[in-house]
Amino acid sequence: MTPEAPPVEIRAGFLGLFPDLQDVGHQRKLKDLEYKRDEAAYAGRCGVGLEVSNIHVTREGMTVGKNLLDDAIDEDIVQGPMVDLLNGMARRIVARSETHVGRYDIWAEQRIFGKE
Repeated sequence: MTPEAPPVEIRAGFLGLFPDLQDVGHQRKLKDLEYKRDEAAYAGRCGVGLEVSNIHVTREGMTVGKNLLDDAIDEDIVQGPMVDLLNGMARRIVARSETHVGRYDIWAEQRIFGKE
C-alpha cells in the first residue's frame, strides 16, 4: 500500500477573496495522480484475475479431456483422435488466453496512460 500524500494547504489568493490558483492546480494534479495510481492498481488486480480465470478454465477443460481419455477403450482408433482433440483444445485455450490478456493490456494502457 502506498502512503497517502499530505493534504495541500490552499492559501487565500487576491485580497483573500479567492483561493490561490496555483494551490488549486497543484491539488488537482495530486488528485489526478492518486486516481491514476488507483486505476493502475485496479488494472493490475484485473489482469491477475483474468490470468487466474484462464488457468481455472484450462484446468477444468484438461480434466474433462483426461477423464474422457481414461474412459476410452484402449485402442489406437479411439485414443488417437482423443489426443488430437486435447491438443487442439490446449492450443485454443492458450491462444484465447493470449488474445484476452493482450486486449486487456491494450485497454489498460489506453485507459491509464492515455496512449493510443
